[in-house]
Amino acid sequence: MTVVKHKSEKYVSFVKANDTQKYNYCTKLKKYLSKIQIPSHLVNCHSTNCTNEYHNSCIDVYYDDIAESLLKAAKQTIPLTSSGQCTKHWWDDELNDLLQISLDRHSLWVTVGRPKEGVIYAEMQSQTQV
Repeated sequence: MTVVKHKSEKYVSFVKANDTQKYNYCTKLKKYLSKIQIPSHLVNCHSTNCTNEYHNSCIDVYYDDIAESLLKAAKQTIPLTSSGQCTKHWWDDELNDLLQISLDRHSLWVTVGRPKEGVIYAEMQSQTQV
């Protein structure tokens, strides 16, 4: 699925949020979620293949209420970023570590005058082939 985003549109960025902002998000989210009524008749429905239209409609409303609470709390507490600065879902701590090693080795290589051979050059080059 391809999602097209307009450049001027802003998105919440949990990556940019500090601990206080994340705490405020959790507090607001808890408040909003506590106001959502859980449809009790859905909890009591034991059909694994329920086709009841009313149940399906209640599930849709319940889902929308939860999603709205998540977005509302985030937009009120978490920093915004433009679409050009989105986080990749596949980026993890291991990649952060590898990136930092690569940046450090490149910085050292630049600091010592960008040699074209030697140990520092070889170390810097080895990171570009990972």
